[in-house]
Amino acid sequence: MRDPTLFHSPHSAIAEVCLTYLNFGYIRDLSPDDNRAPEIHPLLDYASCYWGEHARKGMTEDVKVLVLSLLDTFDEHISAILLIWGHDGFERWRRELYEAEGRKKCTGLHGAAFLGIVEIFAAVLELKKWEVNKEDCFGRTALTWAAEKGHVAVVKMLLQQEDINPDQADTYSAMTPLMWAADSGHDGVVNALLEREDVNPDAARRGFGSTALAWAADSGHAGVVEILLGRVDVSPNQQLPGSEKTLLFWAVEKGHQGVVKLLLEREDLDPNTVDMEYGDTLLLWAVCENHEGILRLLLERRDVDPNDVDIPGGRGPLSRAASVPNRPVRPTLGTAGLTQAFSETAGPDCGKPAFQKKAGPGLGDLQASGF
Repeated sequence: MRDPTLFHSPHSAIAEVCLTYLNFGYIRDLSPDDNRAPEIHPLLDYASCYWGEHARKGMTEDVKVLVLSLLDTFDEHISAILLIWGHDGFERWRRELYEAEGRKKCTGLHGAAFLGIVEIFAAVLELKKWEVNKEDCFGRTALTWAAEKGHVAVVKMLLQQEDINPDQADTYSAMTPLMWAADSGHDGVVNALLEREDVNPDAARRGFGSTALAWAADSGHAGVVEILLGRVDVSPNQQLPGSEKTLLFWAVEKGHQGVVKLLLEREDLDPNTVDMEYGDTLLLWAVCENHEGILRLLLERRDVDPNDVDIPGGRGPLSRAASVPNRPVRPTLGTAGLTQAFSETAGPDCGKPAFQKKAGPGLGDLQASGF
């Protein structure tokens, strides 16, 4: 082997190959409106999607020069859209965006924020070539890309720009950077954004009504939920858009135990609340979905009545859940500190449970009567 050091830095070597290829004139001449890599260029998809990952792991001065050369005309390069589609699967947006006249382009600033390589992003900012609040073809700003991807350092650099709008909602999704960060579970980004007085932590998504707290709770990100609940300007009593269910109901139904625990610690939330659409209780949902940990949280509370009946059926939640096919409630109830016996005989009482209380604090009295 003539060069024994050839594979000592494989990522920088691969990054250089990809970037050199993307900077070739015949690749630059490809139309940026071609939303698929031509078959005669089999390396184009890989080079467009993964040069950033290799550069991140093997940054050199030569790689940096090649990156900045590519990003300088990124809005006219076919690799810009291939990069974002390759990572985020924006197939569903293609027709609307690419048949629209006067569509916006993905600039070098957007690309650098999307990848989140600090050294590259800092160099791109120094160029001062692009307006920081400019939207790309997906209606996204550099800040929303960095927030969604969890690039804390890049977010902080953008927030230091004098003309940055930290609460700007995307054109198509109507989500703010805070909503993106909350939905993705990026605690550090959420904290950075909340340090700004011009970021509304309880703002509702335009046209949909969901807040950052709703996104975090629905996705099960307990860390973000804890941060948001720690603020006096965020209300925990929210309903998800198009539903009668509160955030607590959604968290119970989806099995987000950490989120449920945080919400139950609030004195301004009622653990006996009823879903007004169907009349179901939280306990019913926990049992029906077989969420053992959440069932424990609810039964350990002295203010949760396990014999409370649902509005339309007039049956206790445990009785109703036990009669639902394919719901393995017995192991859940057993590990939750309860013993039960199910009638195996046919007849009107088939599947009706008889519960007995085991020793333990806060479980309350479970009576067979009333089921």
